[in-house]
Amino acid sequence: MDQPTFPFVLPKTFPRGQRANRVLAGDAIDVAGRKVLRKLFMEMAGHQAGVLGGTDLEAVHDMRVSVRRMRAALDLFDDFLPHKAVKAQLHALKDLGGALGQVRDLEVMLGNAQAYYQSQPTAQQAAFTPLLDFLQARRLTAREPLLTLLEGAEFAAYLQESIHFLGQEPGSAPTPAKPGEPGRVCELTPRLVQARFGVVRSFGTQLSGLSLEQLHELRGAVKRLRYSIETFQEPLGPQARLLLATIKGVQDHLGRLNDASVAAGMVQEFLKEHEARQSEQAAAGQSSSVPFLTYMTHLLEQRDGLVHSFPEAWAAFDTFDFRQRLGRTLARL
Repeated sequence: MDQPTFPFVLPKTFPRGQRANRVLAGDAIDVAGRKVLRKLFMEMAGHQAGVLGGTDLEAVHDMRVSVRRMRAALDLFDDFLPHKAVKAQLHALKDLGGALGQVRDLEVMLGNAQAYYQSQPTAQQAAFTPLLDFLQARRLTAREPLLTLLEGAEFAAYLQESIHFLGQEPGSAPTPAKPGEPGRVCELTPRLVQARFGVVRSFGTQLSGLSLEQLHELRGAVKRLRYSIETFQEPLGPQARLLLATIKGVQDHLGRLNDASVAAGMVQEFLKEHEARQSEQAAAGQSSSVPFLTYMTHLLEQRDGLVHSFPEAWAAFDTFDFRQRLGRTLARL
């Protein structure tokens, strides 16, 4: 099997135009699935050069989002596409998503820590730099397995297999589904979206008692709901944008909460190493842990404040008006 060069270039025969990948209400659901995955695959592959080069600061984030959306789409279309191909895609994307996530989480932590550093009085900034150095070193270390994966034979094989799987264009007249067997986008989208909405809404029964782990699970469920609506956004019409804005408000709130929680854990890990190093030094050479403890307290207060205020963000989503708009938007099909 020929391996693609790096950065990866799609073959000229791969259907890439907007018309070829436009999802229509009358599309067979498997045809729509390939169209959606094809677009996302092209986005994901297009970020490879930026991640490998290391100069595009948003490349890791953008590639990670594309991978997440691909995984959500594979889950969405799982019952309508070849099981073996879906399983292979999910396996490859899980490894890639994990490697991208390790790097991106550290990029976010570093960016937030640098903003905090800049907000401190100049006289106190120098004492904070060991944490910045620690996060930068961790980020560089996390990049190594990511680059190895992107330049490896397994990922090259995945790209080629994806071209074969997603590059197949349907015939001009696909076989219609039998009467009584829904098979088109217009027939199946309401069920697919409502199922994901139901999962999200079920968290509201015990909203005030959700643990951090459950709030993290809710964040994933909210993302899957958002991606399902984005998948069918064109046939759903302009009202879909208003639904997505409401959903994004909940997702962003939970995202900030997660960032603060993960960062606090990383600072705690740094503190253990810092204090261990300090214990090996003479008293005259030891540096204070106060700046780092202060920052960790800042992060925990931020996290707890977001937990406390989450019901307000949820209230904008869990309304009769939203459910009515969702139903009307799906009825448009």
